[in-house]
Amino acid sequence: MSYLIIAVVVLMVLSPIFWIMPSPKQKRQMQLRQMAMSLGFIVKIADLPQQHRARVRREKVEQGVTYRLPWEVKRRHPESVDFLLLRDPGEHPPTLDNPALQTLMQHCLDQLPESVVALEYAKPGLALYWRERGDAEVVAGLYQRLVQLRTEVLALESPN
Repeated sequence: MSYLIIAVVVLMVLSPIFWIMPSPKQKRQMQLRQMAMSLGFIVKIADLPQQHRARVRREKVEQGVTYRLPWEVKRRHPESVDFLLLRDPGEHPPTLDNPALQTLMQHCLDQLPESVVALEYAKPGLALYWRERGDAEVVAGLYQRLVQLRTEVLALESPN
């Protein structure tokens, strides 16, 4: 009987330690985020954007992550243009004054994995809203695609 009491006491002492340790899913997310930051992304936890209909209905907002690729240091930031392109815009698709830029962004979004919910063009840089599904290869692919989009946007905006 005393061994049983000792085992229970030891389990009670050790259980908070196991509760604090990260789960395998959390470890995988940490590795993905560390890799993304080493590539040059700014990673932030954020609410995933919703369609207009979901906002009106006040549906529960899903939690996700933004991976932002900043503009190059020497570049002028876009003038008061914040554009969020959803994968499934619903009944009210957004439009940009610059159709070529919108086409570039739509083409990029179409090439990204389904777990990417939206693509953003803003003053801090290009960002994608992601559910964080995948592995290191997916993160590397996201980085390559956003770098390519950034290059295309800069070429589009540069006066030649």
